[in-house]
Amino acid sequence: MVAVNSVMANTHWLKARTLISDLWGSGWYWVYPLIFLLSLLPILVYGEDAHIVIHDNLDSMVALRLALVNSGQLLNFRADAQVDQLINGMPLAHLSSRFSFLTLWYALLPKFTAYTINYIIIRLVAFLGMFWLLRRHILKDLPHPGIARHITWGVALSFSLLPFYFMYGLTTAGLPLLLFAFLNLFSERSSNFNYLPFIIFPFYSMLFLSMPHAIAVFAGMIVFYGYKRSKVPWRAVKALTLMVTLNIVAEFDFFRALFFDPTFTSHRFVRDLNIYTKSSPEVFLNFIVLLFQGHYHAASNHRVILALVWPAAFAVTLFSKDRRWRRSLVGWLSLAIIFAISNGVYFWNVLTPLKQTLGAFSAFDFGRFYWLNQTVWYIIFAISLSVIYLRSQQSTRLWYFIAHAFLIFQILANLLSNEEISQPMLKFLDQIREASNQAISYRQFYSEDLFQEISEYIGRPKPDYRVVSLGIHPGIAQYNGFYTLDGYFSSYPHAYKSQFREVIAPELEKSQRWKDYYDGWGSRVYLFSSEIPDFISTKQLDRQVSDLQINTCAFKALGGEYIFSAVKILNARQLGLVWLATFEDQDSPWRIYLYELSGSAEVECASKI
Repeated sequence: MVAVNSVMANTHWLKARTLISDLWGSGWYWVYPLIFLLSLLPILVYGEDAHIVIHDNLDSMVALRLALVNSGQLLNFRADAQVDQLINGMPLAHLSSRFSFLTLWYALLPKFTAYTINYIIIRLVAFLGMFWLLRRHILKDLPHPGIARHITWGVALSFSLLPFYFMYGLTTAGLPLLLFAFLNLFSERSSNFNYLPFIIFPFYSMLFLSMPHAIAVFAGMIVFYGYKRSKVPWRAVKALTLMVTLNIVAEFDFFRALFFDPTFTSHRFVRDLNIYTKSSPEVFLNFIVLLFQGHYHAASNHRVILALVWPAAFAVTLFSKDRRWRRSLVGWLSLAIIFAISNGVYFWNVLTPLKQTLGAFSAFDFGRFYWLNQTVWYIIFAISLSVIYLRSQQSTRLWYFIAHAFLIFQILANLLSNEEISQPMLKFLDQIREASNQAISYRQFYSEDLFQEISEYIGRPKPDYRVVSLGIHPGIAQYNGFYTLDGYFSSYPHAYKSQFREVIAPELEKSQRWKDYYDGWGSRVYLFSSEIPDFISTKQLDRQVSDLQINTCAFKALGGEYIFSAVKILNARQLGLVWLATFEDQDSPWRIYLYELSGSAEVECASKI
C-alpha cells in the first residue's frame, strides 16, 4: 500500500513538473514572460500613485471589502450580523462572501498591498490558465510544436493583458484555468490536482457574475460527452458537484437568508422591470454590439479577431482538405454568437411578463453568458493563428508575416487599452516632457489626508454620525472610515431603498434619467442632482448646483447630519443646510464643501413628526 501511494505521489509530481516544463522551450520564448513581467511594473513602481480603474472597482468594491473586514463581524455567524458602517447596518447576506480570498488579503495586509497582491495573482492565473488550456487541449493536435508553442505563449500573454476587474477575483480571468482542469477530468487517469481549481474558485470569484453560467456550460459538456461516449465522466461530475457545493458554502450568508429568512428582500427582487426592457430591433442591435465590441466587464478587445483574423483563417480552411480546423472555427464562433444573443434576450420586452412571475429569481441575470466570451474569443484567436501559420508552411511565407502581425497587434492593443498599464506609461512620458497627466491615481481618488482633515474638523467619533456624498462616490467616504447612508451595492434591503428614495424623491422628479436609473436598477444609492451628469466632480471642473432638491427631514430621519459635497450648493440655506468649511489640498482632485443639517431644520423636522 505504501509503495502504491509512493507511485501515485510520484505520478502527481511528474504531472506537475510537466505543466511547469510546458512553459519553457528552446528559442526566444522568454520574450513573452519578460513582457508579462514588465506589464506588472506600473503598479509595482508607482504604487498608490498608479492609475487604477474607478468604475465598479475603486468606487465600491474596495471600500465594501474594507468595511466588512473592519466591522469585526467576520466571525459572527448569527443571522442578524451586520456592518454598521453601511446604511445604518448592512446585513452580511447582502455583501460579498466573508470567506473570499479577497477578504483574507485585506484582513492580513495593508490596503494597497492587498490590492497589488490580488492584481498580480489574477494576471498570473490568467496567463497560466490560457497557456495550459491552449497547450494541452486546444492546440494539442497542431503538427508543428514550434508553432504551437509560439501561438500559445503569444495568445496567453495577450489574454493576460486584458483589463480585468481585479476586485471580481478569478470570475473571468480564471475561466481558462477552470476549463483546462475540467477537460483534464474527462480522462480517468487525470491527476487529482485538477480538482484544485474547483475548490479555489468558489472562494475567489463572484458567484452571480459568471459561475452559474460556467456551471451550466460544464453541465452541458458532461451531457454531450455522455451522449457521444455512452458513459458518464464521473471525475468531471464530481468536480462540478464539488464546485456547486462550495459556492453555497462560500455564499453561506446569502443562501441562509434567501431560504430561511422570510424578511429577506433584496432591492433586486423588487424592481420596475419595464424600465430597461428592449424591443426586438433593440435586442438585435444589442447583440451586434456585444458580438463586435463585447462588454466592459469582460472586455476582450476582439474586434480585429472577428473582423480580420477569423475570416482570414476561415478562408484558408476553404482550400484545405482537413475539415477539423474549419469545424473548430465555426463551432467556437457559434458559441460566441449564442453567448452574445443571451444578453439581448434577457432584456427582451417579450419576456418581461414571464420574469415578473419569477419573484426573487427575476433578479438572476441569465444573460450573463457573455462573460464567458472573454475566454472564447482568445480560443478563437489561437485557432485562427494556427490555421494561418499552417498555411505559411504550405505556401508563401506571406501568411507567416500576416500571423505575426495579427499577434503583435493584439498584444499592443491589449497593452494600450488597459488603463492600469497604459496610464502609468503615459505618466512616465509626461514626467519626461514635464507635462501634466489628469488621470486620477489610487492615492488621489481616496485622498486620505484630505478626509482625515475633515474628520478632525468634525471632531467626533465616526460611529456617532452619518454622512452622504454629492458629486463624488460614497465609496471614498467609506474607505476613509466614515459611516455612510449612501453607497454602491450589488444588493441591499429593498426597505432601505424605499427609505432613501424619500430623501432624493424631489430631485428624481426633476430628472427622468436619474429616476429611471434609481427605480429601474437602484444599486447606486446616491444623492443625485439633475445638474450633475456623472459621479466625479473634480475641483478642475469647479461645478456648482443652483437648485438641489432633497427631503432633509427624511435625511434626518435616517440619522443624516453631514454632506460631503464636491460641488457648491447655492441653495443650501433654503434646504436647512449650513456650510461649515471647504477642504482641498494640492495632491487631491477634490474640493469638499462640508455641510451640516442646521438646528432650525432639525426643529422643523421634529415638529412634523
